[in-house]
Amino acid sequence: MVYQFEFEPDQITFSKKNLMACAQASKLAYADDGKGDLAIRNTLKEWGFTEDPTFLEFKHDFIDTRGFVVSNDKMILVAFRGTKSLDNWITDFTMNLVDCPALGAKVKVDEGFINALKPQLDNLRGAVKKRQDNRQSLWFTGHSLGAALSTLAAASLWKGDNLEFQGLYTFGSPRVVDEDFADEFSKTFGDRTFRFVNAGDIVPHKPKKGYKHVDKFNYFDDKGQYRNKLTEADVPSYDVALVWADAMVGKIAALQAHHMDTYIQNIQKIL
Repeated sequence: MVYQFEFEPDQITFSKKNLMACAQASKLAYADDGKGDLAIRNTLKEWGFTEDPTFLEFKHDFIDTRGFVVSNDKMILVAFRGTKSLDNWITDFTMNLVDCPALGAKVKVDEGFINALKPQLDNLRGAVKKRQDNRQSLWFTGHSLGAALSTLAAASLWKGDNLEFQGLYTFGSPRVVDEDFADEFSKTFGDRTFRFVNAGDIVPHKPKKGYKHVDKFNYFDDKGQYRNKLTEADVPSYDVALVWADAMVGKIAALQAHHMDTYIQNIQKIL
């Protein structure tokens, strides 16, 4: 089935169309055809984006990922993919919160994520400002490690440049910031932030000590049913080390819940 991109660029509250569109954009960010991103460029044109995308590379230690900024006369979309080497990322994941004065006097964020974002932040800022020539709404999305970067990118442009975003949709995001900043972010943008988690996805359970997710929590249970009335306290927690050990000996189902295609399959059920 060919996906027909549909988006409501002025919709702050939850939108099923925007959910699916952001999921598809997060998946598209993984595309690598070896032809100068021709597949991504052509797909974005088919979706109605008139400006050629700006591509950004994010690399720091074990982090090696990328994203794109694209626009039309109604909206700007910033999409990040996760790592293509999930095994290396999970294995090398360091849990280290550091001060981030750019986001606030007492804010702490994950060191690896913010150090991956910083070198590209000026390029991201420039790409967004250049495209926002018609008061276009600004959207962020991402999967896995890309979800973490999209959250920090939205926060950075909000804090540093007073660029307010219309919506943030993430899939399988790890925890990114400390409790104080998560609470501030959620209080300010909780009505336009939608974080989706599949049952069995181990990534949203990392890291733990000192870290917190931003709102709003949306959950697909083990049957793929949408359970938006649940809180994180209502759903099973996972011993990440044990689940990862299962995956390493061939029990691939332990990682299937984290795959972007699984998120899209579950989203299709609620459309």
